[in-house]
Amino acid sequence: MDLLLSISVAVIAVSFVILLYSLYRTLKLLRAALEDMRQSISRLGTQVALMSTEARAEEGIVGAVCDGIASTVRIWTKIKKI
Repeated sequence: MDLLLSISVAVIAVSFVILLYSLYRTLKLLRAALEDMRQSISRLGTQVALMSTEARAEEGIVGAVCDGIASTVRIWTKIKKI
């Protein structure tokens, strides 16, 4: 009976270590994906700011649309920081 209990505890311990390792790798991949997304959003924000600056020189609906996009990106950035 003691042998069966020892084997069971060993199997549970090994399973727990494997679970922790899998969780570590998953979180590491998630961190990399979030960093890539953050960089992409940052580049997008820069491009929108450039487009917005260029469009402000023009009058009409194009300028209004670009201002709306720039506002959306600013709001998205603020929400992302929360």
